[in-house]
Amino acid sequence: MKLTFEPLGNYVRLVDERNKDLAAETVLGINIDKYFMPSVANVIGTDLGNYKLLRKGRFACNPMHVGRDGRLPVARYTEEAPAIVSPAYFMFEVIDENEIDPEYLMLCFRRPDFDRMCWFRTDASVRSGISWEDVCALVIPVPPIAEQRKIVRDYQIIRDRINLLNSINQNLDLQMQSIYGDMFLSDESVIEKTVSLSEMCLDIQRGFTPIYDDKGTYFDLNQKVNKGIYLDKKHFALISGDANIPNDKFAKKKDVLINYLGDGTLGRVHYYNEETSNVVVNQFIIIIRTNPSMLIPAYLYSVLSSPRYQQIILSSVSGSTGMLVLNISTIRDFKIPIPSFDLQKQFEKTVSPLWNSITTNYSEISVLERLGEEIVTGLR
Repeated sequence: MKLTFEPLGNYVRLVDERNKDLAAETVLGINIDKYFMPSVANVIGTDLGNYKLLRKGRFACNPMHVGRDGRLPVARYTEEAPAIVSPAYFMFEVIDENEIDPEYLMLCFRRPDFDRMCWFRTDASVRSGISWEDVCALVIPVPPIAEQRKIVRDYQIIRDRINLLNSINQNLDLQMQSIYGDMFLSDESVIEKTVSLSEMCLDIQRGFTPIYDDKGTYFDLNQKVNKGIYLDKKHFALISGDANIPNDKFAKKKDVLINYLGDGTLGRVHYYNEETSNVVVNQFIIIIRTNPSMLIPAYLYSVLSSPRYQQIILSSVSGSTGMLVLNISTIRDFKIPIPSFDLQKQFEKTVSPLWNSITTNYSEISVLERLGEEIVTGLR
């Protein structure tokens, strides 16, 4: 493949269209995984007419905190309806799509090398930001346009398959919730008692994010997470010799995991159904390890992920907007309806095939994610 490296500024131009006519009210931010998300900023009383108008096909990036995060949050907007972003963001577009394919350009922005170059160019301010001039000076790999489009097609095939598998998993999860409702909600007489969660568990603990570098023993932080619960998508490495992690910080088969930090995923629940036992769960996740002779984990998962308990969880949080927290003691005190153990076992037997299908799909998603990463990192 014929490949040259060219400054980004040769292919993009800055756009500064403001929301003067209030054409849009949806305020978006960009996360470090390079996707748009609803902004957590408090815009009450703010003049939204000064915000930048984000139209389909345009890019936006947040130039602040690049030095702190080691990444440039940048994303391409693909929705028909316009949205708005902070006036502090850079908004830009491709000059000529026959020279650089916009979707290919977004793949370039996902390259680890691109973020490293951004980090090197951050300024000395408290926020460690990056200037538009320095963004334009960043070099990107530019193969012929036909090759760019082929790379995009190959990547999109992988993403489409991942999206399909995620959709299938969501439907399987809905089936389990339906079974749970039929067995335990339609006839409340099957509930024998209601007790605090701590009485039915061996352990309820926060996870642990290890100090890491590029050496040492690698631990998968589980990117195959149900319902979007946040566990880091990278493979972190423990610093050599630092292996003193308590056993309760590792996810084990049939653990129930719950996110307790409010980044839009607070209260999300995951049933860890894999044999891998060296998965370190980060500190924003609570590991619930039930007493298997009293409380079947698959049943507990269905209780905690049910609409009723999701409401209970969200009504139990504290903290400021954008940083809501569910206290671990609150989780320990949750009152859980307990049916007979035989009925719990019957439920587990009924939903086990569904869970096994979900786990198999997650395994395929993991392989596909790595293939996608290889396409992105192979742009060199």
